[in-house]
Amino acid sequence: NREVENLRNAGFEVWATNPDGLVFDLLFGVNKAPLDNKLVRQAIALMINRDRFHRIVMDGIGEARCLPWPEYSIAYDAELNERCEFNPEKAKALLEEAGYPDGFDLEIITSSQQSTENVKFSEMLQNDLKQIGVNLTIRDMDSAGATSVYRAKDYPLYTHTFGRANKDPASLFGTATVWKPVGNTQNYDNPEYLRLTQEAASTLDKDKRRELYRQINELILDEVFIVARHTNPRWIAHSKDWEGIDASVDGDIYLFGMKPAS
Repeated sequence: NREVENLRNAGFEVWATNPDGLVFDLLFGVNKAPLDNKLVRQAIALMINRDRFHRIVMDGIGEARCLPWPEYSIAYDAELNERCEFNPEKAKALLEEAGYPDGFDLEIITSSQQSTENVKFSEMLQNDLKQIGVNLTIRDMDSAGATSVYRAKDYPLYTHTFGRANKDPASLFGTATVWKPVGNTQNYDNPEYLRLTQEAASTLDKDKRRELYRQINELILDEVFIVARHTNPRWIAHSKDWEGIDASVDGDIYLFGMKPAS
């Protein structure tokens, strides 16, 4: 959204869609110390201030997420969706339990060419992690470089956006690389995660599916190999000479209602 004000000042109509399926996340390279320790990942997750990101970076547009799902998804769980919190004291205690009472150095990969919002998030996280002794270095790469690191599965922390959260949950776990139980970029491997996602995708019983997705959600919040943070709005700018332009729930532009402004 870096050009929003410039476009508005130039006389364009500028507004944001809020696709339910596009979500900012934070990826954890679980094969790299100290992130191979689940307690450390949990501590970092507790230092993500979603409310402040929503207010300051997103200007109140979109919604903070603890889990990937919109409310109408069969995998949505209102109780679990409220579980994520910003809690430095608890985070500090987890680091002590993990054997890092004095903190450590850590790097996060981001790209201002891909998303200024993710860079601002990284800066906020960097500042907040100081409270628990974690010195976070931000590596702002060009788009090609960041993508190369992502595909090589070679990073500690990585800012990212995933899609398809507004489809059937089986679609997310089957097609969004960062959520796949096998072959994800975080190098996360858990037979129970594989079993649960396969079983949830193969049953037609809605009550059973809801229970399975609740177990999956519990696992996601406990294992912290990926953290959902906030929906990722898409900005649309057009001449004020036209009206009737709309967008789908995926943020795709609809032009068939477009007409000259009256």
